Amino acid sequence: MLYSHPKVIEAGAVGVDDEHYGQEVVACVVTREAASVSADELIDFCRDKLGKIKTPKQIFFFDDLPKGPSGKVQRLKLVDQLKARQSI
Repeated sequence: MLYSHPKVIEAGAVGVDDEHYGQEVVACVVTREAASVSADELIDFCRDKLGKIKTPKQIFFFDDLPKGPSGKVQRLKLVDQLKARQSI
C-alpha cells in the first residue's frame, strides 16, 4: 500500500515484538529525493486505505532497504536493522 504513495520509492512492513500484543506491524520506507513526508502523513494514508487494524504503528525512514539477489526486500534483515537502531 505504501508503494502507491507518490513520495515513496520502496517500502517493507515487518512485525516487531510488542509486550502487549505479541507483535506490532511497522513499516520501513525509502522516499523520493527531495520529498518531504512525515511518518504521521504515511500512517494517515495507510489508515485511509487499509483501516486501523492493518495500518503500521510506526514508520521508519531508510536511505535504502536490504534486498536479495532477486531484488526483493529482505524483511528479516529489516528487523535486524531496526534493532541495530534501537528503535524497537
